[in-house]
Amino acid sequence: MLYQSRRISAMKKTIAGVIGASFLLYALTIWTASAHYNTGKYIYADGGATQKDPMNVTFYKNATWGNSVTHIEHHLGWTNATGSNMWFWDHNAFRTQHTHRASGCGICNRNHMRFRQGEDADATWGTYTAAAVHYERLRWCGHVATDFDGPRNDVVNAFKGQPGHGDELWANNNNTDPSPQCDGTQPRSLDGKTAWLRIP
Repeated sequence: MLYQSRRISAMKKTIAGVIGASFLLYALTIWTASAHYNTGKYIYADGGATQKDPMNVTFYKNATWGNSVTHIEHHLGWTNATGSNMWFWDHNAFRTQHTHRASGCGICNRNHMRFRQGEDADATWGTYTAAAVHYERLRWCGHVATDFDGPRNDVVNAFKGQPGHGDELWANNNNTDPSPQCDGTQPRSLDGKTAWLRIP
């Protein structure tokens, strides 16, 4: 009788262990499936009502928005943080940018970059931050974007050869839609590509 009782107790522990391990595996599977890169190809004005610039840079691995900004400041010297807010499409919702940096003063011609960290990490790419960079000129109505590909390439070139960054990767997003500006112009990316830059 004592032997049978011990056997039943051992069986209960085994079953409990199997159920616990199964639950842990299920939880990890669900987390892995939900943790993924999921962001749009453009940024938006007016809380998402107006499509604007192409999203043309993605920072990955240890790319919190803070780390991404730190590397932009270090490699390019961009520190100015004035400018209007825009929204990124991320995990099925419009989400406001975390911050921005620019190469010059608030009322001059300059390069300007907006950053938005993804809602979760990706199993392959790690923590990522989407960004949109452009060159803008001061017009009668405010800053007007005139170029997207050139400033993106400047960012890529500034990261080249720097320790820990490795080689850039490229994604062809085909995000070549025009970006309406306040002076009536509609610049666009000519190649629709997004550069992926590793943050160590």
